[in-house]
Amino acid sequence: MPDGLTVIRIGLGAAVGLGTSAVWSVWEIERAETRAEIRRIERAMLTDLDDTRVQREHRSARVLHATMSGLGPLVGILVPLTAFLFEGSVFTMVEAAVVSVALGIGVLGAFGAYMGSISGQRWYVAAARMGLAGLVVAAVNLVLPG
Repeated sequence: MPDGLTVIRIGLGAAVGLGTSAVWSVWEIERAETRAEIRRIERAMLTDLDDTRVQREHRSARVLHATMSGLGPLVGILVPLTAFLFEGSVFTMVEAAVVSVALGIGVLGAFGAYMGSISGQRWYVAAARMGLAGLVVAAVNLVLPG
């Protein structure tokens, strides 16, 4: 890469693509699951649930899940990219890459800690496992050609 700005441009493209893909796929999955659930409830109740509180709550949950699924890749890409904003003034390209990987591992660790805490696991074990996933991805990227 010639400079940090090029890395940021490529990363922003990836963020838009992954964010859009995540929102769209979760929206469609939730839509299908919601329709199946509402149909099951309608059959059990022998009534139509169009424009009811049940349908509105399912729709609100679908919007929330799709939005959060889109934000995940955005945060996961944008936070590590910030290191490349300082390439040339504070960091060399290699240093920016190392800081970027460290930031990415930090984001994964924070996500792991959160998931561990809400699932009743030890938060620091879950954080370490997610951080390890980031290290594995970084190592794989080092050995890949190009």
